[in-house]
Amino acid sequence: MPLRKVPEGLCVPPVAKDEEEQKLMPQTILVNFRPKQNVLYKSKFRFSVENGLSVDVILKGKGSYEEQHD
Repeated sequence: MPLRKVPEGLCVPPVAKDEEEQKLMPQTILVNFRPKQNVLYKSKFRFSVENGLSVDVILKGKGSYEEQHD
């Protein structure tokens, strides 16, 4: 049985990113939602980027008094 050739790009180990390049990588943002009442909540956040476009993010959630929905 002949050996199958794997594309070279998949065999190259990842190159470590320097500090400047690391700043450009996507970042994780953790959001905790702890409603106090059984109502619709809505919050708007603006991310301003130096030398880039600003982005608005709208988060919505509904509070509940039923524990199985938590």
